[in-house]
Amino acid sequence: MTTAKEDMDFRNRLQHLEALLQDLDGVVDPAAQARIRDIIQTLLEFHGMGLARMLDHISKAGEPGQSILHAIGDDDLTGNLLVLHGLHPLDVETRIRLALDKVRPSLQSQGGDVELVSIREGSVRLRITSSGHGCHSTGAKLKQAVEDAILAKAPDITAMQIDGTPEGAADAPAAFIPVEQLLVRQ
Repeated sequence: MTTAKEDMDFRNRLQHLEALLQDLDGVVDPAAQARIRDIIQTLLEFHGMGLARMLDHISKAGEPGQSILHAIGDDDLTGNLLVLHGLHPLDVETRIRLALDKVRPSLQSQGGDVELVSIREGSVRLRITSSGHGCHSTGAKLKQAVEDAILAKAPDITAMQIDGTPEGAADAPAAFIPVEQLLVRQ
């Protein structure tokens, strides 16, 4: 289990990576830019092949291996690495449903609930219901809790729309850029 400090350190490193990738766009020489992107892509492929091989060894270990695979897939950091390389043992719908199941008790304790409406081409549509006894900030908190839970388990979605939140809490669908698109954009 990761600590809050480890989670924050990871988020900071990801923000640093995103800044470095944006800086790459400022490289004037197109040949140098292409070479840097090729280096990044080759490193990603190398790591993906290594992860795939490790998962293969673990899966051959029988029941203990399955338990380890489940723990690796359930961990936000390692699960996201598996998603990045297309290796996660669970499909996106299952991961979204698990995320919703995890956040649902908190929502229900605040008089709300969430329903998965649809998943189409990487876009997720959800519906939040609430008892109406909360204030706008409660609706915004419910929406944020759902978004955070989904992104932790399914960072590969491309867009999320949440219907049913109080006025202003969901003015527009949240959009996400998967890490792999950041790394290989042209």
